[in-house]
Amino acid sequence: MNRYLVSALTAVLTATAIAPSVRAIESIQSGPSAEYSKASDTYSDTTNDTQATIDPLALAFLAYRGELSDQGIPGYNKLTMKYRLGQITTQDVVAAAIEAGYLTDKALDDRAYISAVTNQLEGVVGNY
Repeated sequence: MNRYLVSALTAVLTATAIAPSVRAIESIQSGPSAEYSKASDTYSDTTNDTQATIDPLALAFLAYRGELSDQGIPGYNKLTMKYRLGQITTQDVVAAAIEAGYLTDKALDDRAYISAVTNQLEGVVGNY
């Protein structure tokens, strides 16, 4: 009886632990480009008038997936390597997103947005 109880409890705990991760992975795989058109949801900093059309996390994943490669930002391992070596900066990624039409020109001057993108990029590329 105890063996079945432990097995059932383990199954329930595993299911509740995995479900949010699966949803997050599905969200990442569908990608920011699927969720954020260039004129859709906005990220706004309440301290100024900057309006960006993509939030910092979505921008980090967009860059990581290579969707800014036409603007000179490589994806995946190349982005990770170049970001860690300082060959690509957050400002480069934001400038590429501006060029691609995901952000307004004001985004480069928004220190809060740049800081948020930096934090998300460091999380995505594993720059600890």
